[in-house]
Order: sequence, then structure tokens, then C-alpha cells
Amino acid sequence: MIVKATTLLLLFRCCQVWAQVDNACCGGRNLITVEKKCLDGEMRKLSCDSLIMVYANDSEMSVDVKGNLMYVDSDEFISPNQYCVSKLQKNNRDIYTICYEEEPQDVRIINVTLSFVSVFFIILTICVYMMVPQLLDTQGICLMQSITGLGLSFILLGVINLTQFIPHHHCRLIAYLMYFSFLYAFFWLNILCFHIWKMIVNPQILRSIKRWKMIYHIVGVGGSLLLLLFVLTANYSGYEFFNGIHPGIGDAKCWFKDSTTTFIYFYGPISVLLCINIVYFVWTTMVLCEQMKRCSEKTAKVQKFRLLLCIKLFFVMGISWIFEVVSALFEENTSRWIWVIPDALNALQGFLIFLILVVFRKKVVRALANKKIFNAVRLPAKWKNAQDDECEELEEELSLSAVYEKNEKKADIPA
Repeated sequence: MIVKATTLLLLFRCCQVWAQVDNACCGGRNLITVEKKCLDGEMRKLSCDSLIMVYANDSEMSVDVKGNLMYVDSDEFISPNQYCVSKLQKNNRDIYTICYEEEPQDVRIINVTLSFVSVFFIILTICVYMMVPQLLDTQGICLMQSITGLGLSFILLGVINLTQFIPHHHCRLIAYLMYFSFLYAFFWLNILCFHIWKMIVNPQILRSIKRWKMIYHIVGVGGSLLLLLFVLTANYSGYEFFNGIHPGIGDAKCWFKDSTTTFIYFYGPISVLLCINIVYFVWTTMVLCEQMKRCSEKTAKVQKFRLLLCIKLFFVMGISWIFEVVSALFEENTSRWIWVIPDALNALQGFLIFLILVVFRKKVVRALANKKIFNAVRLPAKWKNAQDDECEELEEELSLSAVYEKNEKKADIPA
């Protein structure tokens, strides 16, 4: 019985070795460079133009007796005409060269360029808010935390798109960092929505809680870490529950292995957060509209400002990402070119954030007047005269944080 089992095992291993040799990328010594060029002759032609390289020993994949490249704990496979096996020249390690579907080159270049433009404006926005401490109230802190996560995500995404070959372990690390960064941005956007709702709709909710900033940080960091831990568990635990939905991070690219797992682990959670944001926004808008009917002209002006600010914040907090989720949901049934403009707007979020939070916010422009940047360039003093549509004397009242603090103080006065 032992001899029979050993024989079957040897036959299986022999078939695997034969399948790999038969599916070699190159001739001769079968050596390939990180630029995907063979040292001996031309590379074997695969049924695609876009290729990615994955170390064989590090990936959650193996070759079956038919030569298919199988994902561990999954029924999915890559057929022999969509991958090949070789040794990487620089370290002589076995490596898979695998087909993957890539967006058109010109679209990818545009999106990467716009992403780095976004990063520049996100950094600029953060610098402006650091220069003006009065902007770093609770609302400002939520905004800065969110756009910091977004900026880091865009940087990592740009690194992936611009790098020809990323070692497997580095690829996975970048994917996990990018996943955490995106979630961090979304959780803080959700916290910001809750904060605005709390200040305007129900300032008295949970009055006994005093340290809201600490709670916000626990939720923003903790929520992102919990989902990251869930993905790590799914990717490495080997639990039977995850067999059909194994994330496969780093197996074929520096992200999830396919659209199904991307939707389960990434678009699913952010869709929930976006839906909650929409509820907060609609609820807050309805309350503001109702208040505007029952107040004086002066107060109505303040309420109108709040409503417009809510609309701007909602644009930053959700609309572009709603397009992103919808495009991911229907990308297999529609032309990729349909989503070029929404994707470009999504990649330009940093620029739009800068316009809304700095350029179109006259309070910020006035605060920057006559300030020096890097002790070299002095900003124009005339910015001090920048005017809002609202009256100058209402500026403190127009601050959402100031309104909230005023309501809190009123609530503390005994009847």
C-alpha cells in the first residue's frame, strides 16, 4: 500500500515537472530578466500582451497534471496558454509569467498622472491647514486624516503602475498598505459625516461622552485594522470557510486576484460606508431645509452656508467613489471607455479637495494673507480682504465646530 502511494506521488510530481518544462517561457537555459526578456531566443508567445511576474515558491498557486496553474483553495485556474515558467536571471529562482487584463496604456498613463497631481494637491492642502492652526478643529482633523489616507493610497497605486517588476513579498506589503490606506480614508470620511450630522441634527446625542476626538481615532484606525486583519486571516489561515473566496493578494498582481474578491473585501465595505454617508447627508440636508423655513433672514443665511458646505463635503466624500463602485460592478458588461471620465475625476480627488477646502474657502485665504512659505515666499497681503458671500461678523457662527460648541454649552446650563 505504501509502495503504491509512493508511486502515485512520484507520478504526480513527474507530471508536474513535465508540465512546467513543457510550459517554459524561454529556450536553452530558460532564463528571463525582470524586463520579461529571454536570454536565449524569443519568449514564448502567450495569449495576451499584458504580463506580470510572480515567484513560484512565494505564490498561492501550483501546477496540476494538465498543466493548469491552480489557485490554492480555489477552483479557479490559469490555462497553459496564459502563463509560462522560467528562472529569473538575477537570482535563479523559479518564476511564473502570467497574463492579466490591463487597462489601455494611454488610460493608465492618464490615471497615474492625475493620481500624482492629486497627491501634490493633497500635500498642499495638508500644509495649508498646518500653517493655520484654527482650521484644525474636530472637523478639520477628520478632513486631514481622511485625505492623508487617500494621498498615501494614490502614491502606492502609482508605484504599482510605474514599476515593471515588484518582488512578491514587497508586492503583498504594498497591497496591504494600500488596502489599509483606502479604508482609513473612508472610515474618516464616515466619521466626518457623523460629526456634521451630530452637530446639526442632534447635538445632544450621547452627551455624557466628552472625549469624542479619541473615539473618532479609535474608530478610524480600529475599523481599518479590523478589516485588514480579516483579509490577512482569509489570505493565510487556510480555513475552509475562505476556500471559495481566497483573496489571493500578490498571486497575480499587487492587489486581490480577481473582481469577485475585490468586491467582497474592498468595494463591499466601502459601499456600506458610502451608503451610511448618504443617509447622514440626506438627513442633515432635510433638517437644514426645515430650519431655514422657520428662522430669520440672518439665520437663514447661516443655514444656507451650512447646506452648501454639506453639498461640497458630500461631493468630496462620496460621489466620485460611487462611480468607482458602479464601474467595478459593471466593468465586465460595458466598455472600459465608458468609465474613463469618472475614473479621471476619481483620480483628481486631491485637486478637487484643494479647491473646496482651500481656494473656495475665504476663511482659509484670509488666514494665509501675508504669511511666509518656507521662510522665502510671502503670500499677498491683499488676501486679507477676500470676501465671503456671508457677512464678516458671522464668520464664527458659520463655523460648524463653533455652532456645535455653542450648543454644547447651552446644553450644560441647568434649567
